[in-house]
Amino acid sequence: MAYDFTHEVVDKLSNHSLLMNVEHLPYKLKQVVILHYLSEYSQEEVANILRIPLGTVKSRIHAALQKLRHKQKNNILITGKVENLHES
Repeated sequence: MAYDFTHEVVDKLSNHSLLMNVEHLPYKLKQVVILHYLSEYSQEEVANILRIPLGTVKSRIHAALQKLRHKQKNNILITGKVENLHES
């Protein structure tokens, strides 16, 4: 029986799209997203690393997530859902 790796491919493709969207965030937003979500620092640790208030970290994370959600929503509207693209 062959190993089914399709879910791994889909995950990598999804992550690639997300990472590309993170790359296009403004620098200050990208910093907190990378430190918090990719490097797995706590919000308090991010505040200490960047030497900014905790509230600023939280605001930037919120703003970054809003931008990423908006970008994802626009991408789905433009390209359609993956499932719909392959049904014929």
